[in-house]
Amino acid sequence: MKLFADRYGAIAEIYKYNPAAAGQVLSDTSMDFTSIESLDKKRAPGSLDYYAVSMLTLILMYASLTGFWAVKGEQNQKTGNRVLASPIRNYEFLTGKVIGGILVTIVQALVVILFSKLVLKAWWGEDIVTIMLVIVTLSIMSISIGTGVAYLIKNDGAASGLLNSIIPVFVFFGGGYTPLENMGPAIMRLSVASPLRWTNDAIFRVIYNNDYSMVLTAIFINLAVAAAFIMISAVLSRK
Repeated sequence: MKLFADRYGAIAEIYKYNPAAAGQVLSDTSMDFTSIESLDKKRAPGSLDYYAVSMLTLILMYASLTGFWAVKGEQNQKTGNRVLASPIRNYEFLTGKVIGGILVTIVQALVVILFSKLVLKAWWGEDIVTIMLVIVTLSIMSISIGTGVAYLIKNDGAASGLLNSIIPVFVFFGGGYTPLENMGPAIMRLSVASPLRWTNDAIFRVIYNNDYSMVLTAIFINLAVAAAFIMISAVLSRK
């Protein structure tokens, strides 16, 4: 900004002594008074870097099916009632299902990150701890959605079909298939409804800009959605 201002300060000085020369300077577009350079020219996401992140979050969204079948499997095989006939409380049963699904999902996420980083050489930045924190909250949200849908919809086929229909929509509006910047302003406005948009945005900002401004937003959205579906599961599981 200082260089930009100094350019016009210099032109103002030229006007005092030679107005014609100042006009020539302004009209000559070939004269470049500023130089714009990246602080780290090597750190721009290539296709492999981009899809390492976006395909990971896509996989985590499909983990909602893990939470769904964890509940439905117990219902279909009639083992859930046997468990509840033992000295196990309803909330303990539900908590075990949710925590188990979350741990399995986190392990899957770690496998994807390690493989993409060590084998495919995808760039995950320097702060993997913050990225993992966002990923853990996304895992919690995905499993919670699955368990909530399992209690909301009794029919297995309808519930599974609903999840398999909604997830690609969330992924699309979250920039999972192609960057949102390439899809125009209308899609950008609609994308705010996808929780995945905030997660992807937070992760990319941390990796390439050391920008943490979206991390808390992504975590809050993920945990808020998770809390809503956990409440649904808690209420309906009593029935």
